[in-house]
Amino acid sequence: MANPLTGYQPNEWMLFAALAIIPTILGLNLLNWALKWVSTSLISMSILFEPIGASILAYFILGEWITWSQWLGGMIVIFGLVLFVASTRRNRKMKITIDHS
Repeated sequence: MANPLTGYQPNEWMLFAALAIIPTILGLNLLNWALKWVSTSLISMSILFEPIGASILAYFILGEWITWSQWLGGMIVIFGLVLFVASTRRNRKMKITIDHS
């Protein structure tokens, strides 16, 4: 049987709205705050980690199982993020050494 989309109490609708609004506002403000210390390209790439973090939290908090395809996809995303961070640090170090010459 499918889960209904109607018939919830008003306090449950308030919880649904809070779950939608609070993480969005908090998440966007944290990303804007991080701009002081981190490049915009790194922040835009780090957003790709959000589903992986949500899966990890769901595993520990809700007891959800992670499938092999989720593991594989998560590892590919993490590997890509590591490559991206390594390449941007290498380019930044090269620019610094060139500027001081």
